[in-house]
Amino acid sequence: MIHIPQLRPNQLIHPHEKPTALLELFVKHSTERGDFIVDPFAGSGSTVRAARKLGRSAVGIEYDAKNYGIAKRALDESSTDFDL
Repeated sequence: MIHIPQLRPNQLIHPHEKPTALLELFVKHSTERGDFIVDPFAGSGSTVRAARKLGRSAVGIEYDAKNYGIAKRALDESSTDFDL
């Protein structure tokens, strides 16, 4: 069983956001360092943040301009956590 704390409503930057720690677990066990990950429905960008934190290249695609802006800010703020 996987135990990852859920995101509280006041922590969410997107209504369907997944905990980055959970996505890090998936990325870590399904890819290798240096792999390229595409998230075609990026939402909050949490998959891209998780991938980059673990040394994977990643790109997120988001149609909604508001969500894109939110995801970009979150990625920019967390860019010190990983090498771009």
